[in-house]
Amino acid sequence: MPRWSPSGIQESVPPPIRFDPSQPLDPTKARLLSSAEVLLTERGVNGMSIRALAASAGTSVSAAHYHFGSKFALVAALFEARLEPINASRLAGLEARLAESAPAPPSLEAVLEAFVRPSFEAWRSGEAMGRTATPHLLAQLHADRCPDLEDLKKRLFEPVFGRYLEVVAEILPDQSLSSLRVGLAYVSGLLLHTVGGHIDLAVRREGKPASFEESDEALLRYLVNFAASGLRSAGALASHQEGVGE
Repeated sequence: MPRWSPSGIQESVPPPIRFDPSQPLDPTKARLLSSAEVLLTERGVNGMSIRALAASAGTSVSAAHYHFGSKFALVAALFEARLEPINASRLAGLEARLAESAPAPPSLEAVLEAFVRPSFEAWRSGEAMGRTATPHLLAQLHADRCPDLEDLKKRLFEPVFGRYLEVVAEILPDQSLSSLRVGLAYVSGLLLHTVGGHIDLAVRREGKPASFEESDEALLRYLVNFAASGLRSAGALASHQEGVGE
């Protein structure tokens, strides 16, 4: 996809740089990626300059260009590094659920758990490594309207989203694909809202303070059940509206 440089010259966006997870990452690359993760959550793609990124990483602009080629290639590499393990885990989890339940389809709750669990695990493992900006980074990717990101979003999300949509459509055959697509998009938004720290996890149970943070499983189960109920209720509501309109 072409893009325009500040000088008005049309440039081609280089392909993302893929990393072999089995190989140690160059220290300068690692610092650039870590700094980009923080700056992107604060400023977005258009607001993050390569100069500010290099300064934050303690390196030079020329080093950033040497390792990544362009700002967008660095951004794409960062999103791929954070999202591809989650996507792989989501697909593997879904196929495992399908194999376990065959020849019948799995439950909606089992499918939704396979979708949300990798994000929960990435959330907690990121915190353990001191990478607390990752959930906010993923939320930024969804919210950022930078044109250069649109193709990246499709490449990163559509294969996984499409596969889950196929399976959910088999479980809820009375609902239209368009309705289910909207419903799954809501599930994704709720998931990002949760792991991004935008929900106060402190709740009241029998008058005593408690927290879902004490149990990730409790929070995950609540999210799964809430999402499953919403998807099923949306189908019932659509059927009711069609009946009223007749």
